[in-house]
Amino acid sequence: MSKWLVILLLFKYILADPTPIVLWHGMGDTCCVDFSLGSFKIFLEKEIPGVYVLSLQIGNSTIEDFENGYFMHPNKQVQYVCQVLANDPKLADGFNAIGFSQGAQFLRGVVERCGHKLPAIKSLISLGGQHQGVYGLPHCGALQHASCDYVRKMLNYAAYYSMRQTSKWPLKFAKNNEETTVHRQPNLQTHFL
Repeated sequence: MSKWLVILLLFKYILADPTPIVLWHGMGDTCCVDFSLGSFKIFLEKEIPGVYVLSLQIGNSTIEDFENGYFMHPNKQVQYVCQVLANDPKLADGFNAIGFSQGAQFLRGVVERCGHKLPAIKSLISLGGQHQGVYGLPHCGALQHASCDYVRKMLNYAAYYSMRQTSKWPLKFAKNNEETTVHRQPNLQTHFL
């Protein structure tokens, strides 16, 4: 009897649909363009026959998706995606999530803020997510050293200015490594780190 039960469970496992995958792109990208995340979606679907891949589009078009990556407040993006994931019946049995850059950080926000309301998030893969923030001006090699330092100081000041924290600008990720407690001030609770 136990032998048949093992065989039955094995067949059920072999014939089961693969776990769905949710993708979230980074800033400056969109869900669906062929030369970027769209091609990765196609690759996954080819390599894992029958898999459902949801590449998140924030807005009603790829143009809106691109613009929202820069200008929609991160909290609103996370809230939007929480609703999308909760309402997708193909994710009802759980899913794996892969985030790229900003999408990785925002998927972490989804797990933290509404993961308890969603189907099981079996794994979260973060590729290039700035979970510890961004300091200064990344890859400033094209400018003179003094210019980089000046721009970095300006960004450090602007990043913690409360109006910028409530705006739609991507300074939500800024973190001044020289003043590690500044981003934890109560008046900056909208900061996304």
